[in-house]
Amino acid sequence: MADISMEKPKAEDLLDIAKSYYDERKKLVYSIKGNTFLSGGEIYDMEHDMRGRIDCSTYIHLILQGIPYEKSPYVTGNTEDFFLSDCPWAQKNIAELLFNNEPIRKAHQLAKHYSDQGMARLDEDWKPGDILFFQVKPDKLDFYLSFNIFRGIYHIGIVSDNKDEMYESSGNQTVGIENNYIRPGIQISPINSRSTPLFYVRLSE
Repeated sequence: MADISMEKPKAEDLLDIAKSYYDERKKLVYSIKGNTFLSGGEIYDMEHDMRGRIDCSTYIHLILQGIPYEKSPYVTGNTEDFFLSDCPWAQKNIAELLFNNEPIRKAHQLAKHYSDQGMARLDEDWKPGDILFFQVKPDKLDFYLSFNIFRGIYHIGIVSDNKDEMYESSGNQTVGIENNYIRPGIQISPINSRSTPLFYVRLSE
C-alpha cells in the first residue's frame, strides 16, 4: 500500500485550511447535485451571484491538498493544477487513485480508499482535524449499496476545535440562517446533528 503523503499534517494545519473557507463562506454555496469543479462541473453558480459551488467532498479534498481559500479555484479560476499543491503534506497521490475505474472524488470513494489502507477508526474518540464519514439511514442503505456506494457513505466532514462539532459543506442549515445566505454551504455543525459517524480517519500527527 502506498503512503498517502511523505509528511503528515498537524491538526491545526488541516483546521487552518478548513477555517479559511468558513471565513469566506458567504462567497460559496452548496452544490445540490455535487456538480462542482472537482467532478468536471462549473466553478461558479451563475444562479446564485456567481458564488463558488462546493459540496462536502470538494471541501474535504481542498483541505487534504492543503489549498486555502485564497489559493483555491474559487479565487484563481484555475482547476488544472488542483492536485499539484506545493503544500508539503498534501495528499497528492489521491489524484492518481481510482475507484471502479473512476478518479476518487466522492465521499464514499475516499472512505473506501482509507478503509483499504486500514485507517478507518471505529471508536468515537475523534479529535480536532479528524475526517468523519457518515452512512445513510438504515432505510436507505440497501438503495445506496445497489449503486455500489461504499458502506452507504454519503457525507464527510472534519472535526473542529470543539470535538463535538465539525466543519462541513452541507445543504442542511443546522445552525440558523445568516444574512445573504441563499442556500447553505460551509458551516460548523454539531456532529450529532446527522448521526454517529460510521468511522473516522486521523491523518494528523
